[in-house]
Amino acid sequence: MADQSTSRVFMVAPGNFRRNEETAVNNAFQKEVPVPKDLNAVIQREFNALRDVLTQSGVQVEVMPADTMYDAPDAIFPNNWISLHEGNRMVLYPMYAPNRRLERRQDIIDRLDPNGEYQQIDLTAEENAGRFLEGTGSMVLDRIGKVAYAALGPRTDRSVLHSWAEQMGYKVMGFHSYQDPVGDTLIYHTNVLMSIGTRWAAVCLESIRSEEERKAVRRQLKNSGREILELTYSDIASFGGNILEMRSASGETIIVMSSRSRTEIDPKIVRALERFGSIIDAAIPTIEDLGGGGVRCMIAEVFS
Repeated sequence: MADQSTSRVFMVAPGNFRRNEETAVNNAFQKEVPVPKDLNAVIQREFNALRDVLTQSGVQVEVMPADTMYDAPDAIFPNNWISLHEGNRMVLYPMYAPNRRLERRQDIIDRLDPNGEYQQIDLTAEENAGRFLEGTGSMVLDRIGKVAYAALGPRTDRSVLHSWAEQMGYKVMGFHSYQDPVGDTLIYHTNVLMSIGTRWAAVCLESIRSEEERKAVRRQLKNSGREILELTYSDIASFGGNILEMRSASGETIIVMSSRSRTEIDPKIVRALERFGSIIDAAIPTIEDLGGGGVRCMIAEVFS
């Protein structure tokens, strides 16, 4: 099987980070917890911890400067507004929260594509129609098999998803995933319940209530040749689904997760992942609690 990971990523330094009230309406992973008095310093330390563990593991990390001009509290999660793909393709995405649209920055695009080599697919006009698709938060990609797994909901519109897939040459595997076993709240992003590596897939199948949809997802993953690692609701509450496979500069497989995930998820999952790569972790509890996103959300992969 080919490889779907990369050794080059970019991150966006924190600026005006805080609990985003505009996204909290449908992100149940955001918590109302006491805010440290030195919040900016705490967030910077957590950001640096992730950056450093990646760099020390042989991943090339380009840090984009913070933009403090605008009220964009979630700017440290760049994978939602932009994605890069093989064949020099770049996609810009329509964002649900108005203050998240402020995260799109031409200076970042220019740094990623200084010579104008990328074909740009701009979906942002969908915002005018109230339709959204938030990058590799909304979609978890099997880049080898060209399948986009997507938990449908307010931030993941089926029509925009299919438009993206048609332009990118992907098959869509859409489903509905719920925040808990009995309520009606949909999980806000696919990448908190699912992650796909080259030879493995971790997914919270129990969050997909429809037996037909659950069987379809399982079948598609099984047919891809990956080992399925089943996450529980407890695992994904600890951001056990928000993990990412990468490569070191020397070609070693690395799986990055938060320290909370590594400590709190089922040890069997951790041991299984260790068969597929070296696990590295960073402690980002404040970002997880206030931002409702984890390490995968903070990392934007660079493919060309």
